[in-house]
Amino acid sequence: MDGRKHKANFVLGIVTLGFFAGFPFRHTFFGGLITSACEAAMVGGLADWFAVTALFRRPLGIPFRTELIPRNREKIFRAIRDMVEQDLITAENVKATLDDYDLAAVLCKYLDEHGGRESIRAIARRLTADVIAKLDASQLARAAELLLKTEVVRIEVAPLLAEAIEWALAHGYGDAVACFLLDEGIRLAKQETVPWFIANLLLEVRHAYERGSRRRKFFHRALERMARLSPLRFGLSGQRRLIALLERMKDPKHPLRQELATWLRRLAERLRTDADLRRQVETWKMAYVVEPLDVRKTLAQYLDGFRRTGSAKTDEWQEALAGWVVTWLDGFLANPQLAAAVDRRLKQAIVEWLEVNHREIGDLVAGELNRFSTGELVAFIEDRVGDDLQVIRINGSLVGSVIGMLIYLLTFWVG
Repeated sequence: MDGRKHKANFVLGIVTLGFFAGFPFRHTFFGGLITSACEAAMVGGLADWFAVTALFRRPLGIPFRTELIPRNREKIFRAIRDMVEQDLITAENVKATLDDYDLAAVLCKYLDEHGGRESIRAIARRLTADVIAKLDASQLARAAELLLKTEVVRIEVAPLLAEAIEWALAHGYGDAVACFLLDEGIRLAKQETVPWFIANLLLEVRHAYERGSRRRKFFHRALERMARLSPLRFGLSGQRRLIALLERMKDPKHPLRQELATWLRRLAERLRTDADLRRQVETWKMAYVVEPLDVRKTLAQYLDGFRRTGSAKTDEWQEALAGWVVTWLDGFLANPQLAAAVDRRLKQAIVEWLEVNHREIGDLVAGELNRFSTGELVAFIEDRVGDDLQVIRINGSLVGSVIGMLIYLLTFWVG
């Protein structure tokens, strides 16, 4: 910017010098022509210098209608926030980007390349130990007896699930399991891959939004510099907010926990009354409980031992359940129909969450922008558009000189 600024000052200095040099000869034709041209160029250059300077500071110390950018700092930040919130990261844009993602494939990659299976095994082991520590022996013995003495094929699972859900909610097991899963969710959310996933998602949204628009590309580059909000930084901030949300959800009175409890109660009611849902549950039972009978028999043996002895080998329970969970998950992901259904539901959940919590994105951008001081804002904008503004000053002098000569020639010929 300094090069163009020096050129603009040089042009202004030349026309000013030309005005004073030609002024004594203004009564001659050429002297008047030069004087008129330089005078108009000087006035135009000074006017544009005042206008350009007034954007950033007070020219000549004049406070009226000057320092436009510092005075409108909040309006500028609000406009940037609104553009990000209402134009860039909208539910529609995210949905369009997610349509190109296979979240089931992302889950498979996590399982295969980032220790996902071992993490799930660890979760299952800890959950088993926690449940065993809390369960009443006689209640578990009755469950074992029901499983061992009744053919699984003949058991209608939906009413049992409804009873289990209502019993868990009534006895506090729902809250205990929710807190456990939230702790595990926090642990998983702290992994290094999470911010990178968010960053890649943002890049995809941004590239789709920028396509064919230089103005949008410029805006995003400016946003990254002003808010110091690179995709990875956005991902890290999103990771922190996700962890904070999961921490807040540990409170049983949290709105999302209340919604979950309400949803579970409605699910229990539907398991009793919704014929289609009951058929789906039975189909799932046949595919994932009855057919892998060897797994069921193994678990039944542990249950029978618990019923007879009133105790259990926790380690064996943990390993058995962990292995069953991983086997079930692998089988689930290998089923294209089920994987596609979960993929759709996950995407729908992300979009729904974004629609409800859309202001979180604006708050994130606003928080980063507010760390940008007025001086830094002025320096940033001046650095980005300063060259163009100096060209305006030069053009003002050139246009002024042409107009000055035309006016002089017109008055000379008329006179």
